[in-house]
Amino acid sequence: MKSVLIGLFCLMLGNLISGCRCSKKKCEDMNADNYHLYNPENPGCYYRFANTIDVNNIPARDTGGLAWDTDGSLPDVKVNFGRNSKVNYEFTTNISNNGSSVSLSTSNKIQFTNEDWKYEVLDYDLPADSTEIISGIFNPVVMGNTGVIPVTNGSVTLRFHYSTK
Repeated sequence: MKSVLIGLFCLMLGNLISGCRCSKKKCEDMNADNYHLYNPENPGCYYRFANTIDVNNIPARDTGGLAWDTDGSLPDVKVNFGRNSKVNYEFTTNISNNGSSVSLSTSNKIQFTNEDWKYEVLDYDLPADSTEIISGIFNPVVMGNTGVIPVTNGSVTLRFHYSTK
């Protein structure tokens, strides 16, 4: 009994000296930013949530050389996006009128997941008259690590701004 107590005391002393935290936890959710990382300040998982999307360098004319709108103005920009595994786009932004560089808002409840996501940037006039400017795929969890997920498609750049919770 005495040797068991001495052994336990030595084990506890060793843990104190080495700075071991017996409650080390790893985030086991692959959709989290800190998947499998030990973070002593926050041992739980944290996630990316979309805030705003900046769209820059939209060309003044469509691929056919025509103005986006019949009045010759720049496009009315809207972004649809969502998980690539879904048939339809799950999320959309507000519409910004007549812009080649715009900042669009999203709902703060959009949690990015660690999978391919699709997006489309539209010249949104009416649903039947909307024209696709660009579209593509990105993975929001593996791209970017400073609060911004950069996506480039030709000359057009998208910057998905996010916060972590």
